[in-house]
Amino acid sequence: SAQASRVQPGDAVIVVHPFEAFFYRWYLGREMPIHGMVFTALEDQDGYVIKPPPVQFDRAIPRVLDAAEQHTRLWVIGGSARSFATDRAEEEKILSWLDARFDRVADPDYVTGGDPRIHLYEVRGGKGSM
Repeated sequence: SAQASRVQPGDAVIVVHPFEAFFYRWYLGREMPIHGMVFTALEDQDGYVIKPPPVQFDRAIPRVLDAAEQHTRLWVIGGSARSFATDRAEEEKILSWLDARFDRVADPDYVTGGDPRIHLYEVRGGKGSM
C-alpha cells in the first residue's frame, strides 16, 4: 500500500528475484507492468522453473534498458538476503550502474525493513534520458 500510493502512470516494477513478481502483481494489480532481471515469472516462463539462475549483470542490464525504453520510472526491488536468486555482488554492480545511468528519486526501504531494498528511478528527463 505504501508503494501503491506513490505509483504514477508510466511506472513499472523491476524485480531481481523472479517470483517477487507474484507478490507485486497481487498487491498492485494487473495495470502495473512488472519485469524481471532474470526472467519474468508472469510472462516469459517457457517451462516450470523451480530454481532460476541468480541475477547476472550482463543479462540484467539489457532487460532493465528494455523496461526503461517503455516506462518513465522504475521501481527496482532488490533480492532478499534470504533468496537463492540473490547474488549481492551482482546486485551491487547493477545498482551502481543504475545510479550512474538514472536519477534515483526515492528509497522506500522502510516498507520492507531494507530486505529487500527498494529504489525508485526516474528514467525520463534525468541523466539517462532515452
